[in-house]
Amino acid sequence: MIIDYENEFSDAQAVTNTAVSTNYIDFGDAKDHSKGNPLMLEVVVETACTSGGSAVVTVALESDTTTTITPDKSQALATAIPVATLVAGYVVYRGAITEGLLRYAQIKYTVATADLTAGTFSARIVEAFQSNVSG
Repeated sequence: MIIDYENEFSDAQAVTNTAVSTNYIDFGDAKDHSKGNPLMLEVVVETACTSGGSAVVTVALESDTTTTITPDKSQALATAIPVATLVAGYVVYRGAITEGLLRYAQIKYTVATADLTAGTFSARIVEAFQSNVSG
């Protein structure tokens, strides 16, 4: 898979409680950027998540017309994933971005029930997904 660092929201970003991605992407204008050829998004666990309790993580793609990203639009990517599931290599989301993507976009990681004590995530827009690997 080819990774364009300009299209990366998180690169092994440590997440212990609710946070937004380290980076946001500026698509340059106000049109709906999810129309036409679909934009593909991948969110993966890089380092296994741990918690002193029974933490769950929800991941969403948020977009807005301004850099403050309040957000105007939100697409749920994964809801209430238990910490035991969030092992290294776990694919949180791999698929197309639905219509309605605005100029600025970020990923929001919502941690509930208990904080995480460890865990990192990567999230990026890719042209295509790696399909020639096993495991």
